Amino acid sequence: MYDWRYPEVGGTQDVFFDRTAARTLPTIVAGEGVYLIDDRGRRLLDVCSGPFLAALGQGNERVLQAMVEQGRKLTYTYSRTTRHPANAALTERIASLGGAGFERVHLTSGGSEAVEMALKFLRAHAVATGQGQRQRVISMMPGYHGATLQTLGLNGDVRTPALWGSMTVYSEKVPAPLTFRAPSPESAAAASLAALEETIHRIGPDQVLEFVMEPIGGQASGVNVPHPSFASGARSICDRYGIRLVFDESVSAFRTGRFLAAHHAPDALPDVAVLAKGLAAGYAPLGAALMPADLVEELSATTGFVVSHSYDANPITCAAGAAVLDEIVERDLMGNAERVGAELRTGLETIAENSPLVGDVRGRGLLLAIELVSDKNTLARFSPDVDPGSVVLRHGLERGLLLYSRRQNSGRFGDWLLIAPPLVIDAEVCDDLLGRLESTLASAAGELLSNRASNGIPSAMTCSPRPGPANAPGRMRGRSQVLPRRQRAKTGPLTTCAKPRIPPTRIRETAVEKLLADMIARDASILVTVEGLASPRLPSAGTDRGAPASNCPKMRSPRTLCAVLVTSLVISGMLAACSQVQARSSRPALTRSRAILATLPPPTRPSLIAMI
Repeated sequence: MYDWRYPEVGGTQDVFFDRTAARTLPTIVAGEGVYLIDDRGRRLLDVCSGPFLAALGQGNERVLQAMVEQGRKLTYTYSRTTRHPANAALTERIASLGGAGFERVHLTSGGSEAVEMALKFLRAHAVATGQGQRQRVISMMPGYHGATLQTLGLNGDVRTPALWGSMTVYSEKVPAPLTFRAPSPESAAAASLAALEETIHRIGPDQVLEFVMEPIGGQASGVNVPHPSFASGARSICDRYGIRLVFDESVSAFRTGRFLAAHHAPDALPDVAVLAKGLAAGYAPLGAALMPADLVEELSATTGFVVSHSYDANPITCAAGAAVLDEIVERDLMGNAERVGAELRTGLETIAENSPLVGDVRGRGLLLAIELVSDKNTLARFSPDVDPGSVVLRHGLERGLLLYSRRQNSGRFGDWLLIAPPLVIDAEVCDDLLGRLESTLASAAGELLSNRASNGIPSAMTCSPRPGPANAPGRMRGRSQVLPRRQRAKTGPLTTCAKPRIPPTRIRETAVEKLLADMIARDASILVTVEGLASPRLPSAGTDRGAPASNCPKMRSPRTLCAVLVTSLVISGMLAACSQVQARSSRPALTRSRAILATLPPPTRPSLIAMI
């Protein structure tokens, strides 16, 4: 293994990371277009734009020249005491692309700051308009909104409270409308909307300031694309109770064929939209909160909003952002994302049909993901102690792919590989990406699923070679030969696999798991009890006795799941009683539980229903 040695002083940013994982990181010394070049001379295809930022790839001369020219003219001036033309030029471009309802733009240094700035602005507006009681925020589980102390509290990550404790303020969480294992996308949306409205009533409608969500998910949900009814339903609920709706589009902007993913549903536009990442394409740190002019004018006529950071609206950063937007618009890169993204998705779906490791392909445009499963027949997730994404990343690096997979919630909601290459990618490079990825997944599957075979457990799918031309052209990827995608379309897939079938028992287990996930999302303390029941252990020396287990096995049997569910419901009722909301929260949970448990087979069903 190539061993990176850290210097005695200084060091790269990963000196703070877990050393086991950090040692495998490549050292990048140059970049060309969509490729990065490491110190070993390898050309690595940047599959997730580093991640999500490098929308234009490396070395865009137009952007670099704009930054140099601005730097020579005006390097820096403080936005609290001065104004400058580069600020006005950038915000005019953003507001024009945003359209009606996004006439004002507050610039920041990145996505976390922009999410916080939106929250601060809406809070200041509420206070100025006599709604000072509105200070509660609702977000989704899972979800991701940043790494500042405040945005950590917004993130849908069940492990966060154990690490940060009372240092941050935690939002109320509702289950995200995850579509993959749901009975249907519509039902997932309906369940999440019901949870949202129930949470609003539990808190008190006049106490809620905002609901923040990702219109299309990023790393936390594996690019989950909710059913359209979810955005429109969320908009309707927020309007009903006077709650502000915020879309975090740090990842999704530009990538789905529209400036904002919100523009796919113009009847469900948010009050505030947050941009970052691709907005300056990695050439400078930049984020933005887009707001309606009427809210800004209403606040500026009273107290004003003067919260800012030193680098907000930095002239050189503004010049970079304006040049990036000019490139995106003039080269029709949003259209390219839609067109090439459709081809890329078709290729990923072909790979998924033949790979025992891929359970789902989802996303929109050039924001895509594949979900990794340990058993394709049952769509089973990997256990908490196995991170399949890290294995795939290692195999990808050996084949010239710089992939991205960041596990959250110990894989509780799934594991995925994010596919979001630069917006400038073309069909030929997509072919190259798909060929390498197919070989990568085949190699990784051999490692990840080998334990099942060695233990006598049949693999998730039985795949057999499909006859093809004896001398068909192909590319060598490691030890395997991979046909170009267009050739595969003519000759057919390299392998044929049986269609996965979800057994009825797994459907029942999934229903119970979903209810448990809903409850955990409502109160993270339930998770500690659930994990303790699933994996009882004595705390080791130096271990926080209240910390949740990090190595509990996956709860698979309906009997075990139901036992945990019943115990969790009892705890939920106790918690609800303590907070004097039993009538609002515990009773609906019990009703839902009886309905789900009624689908389970005897002898489990009668005794459990009687217990609750």
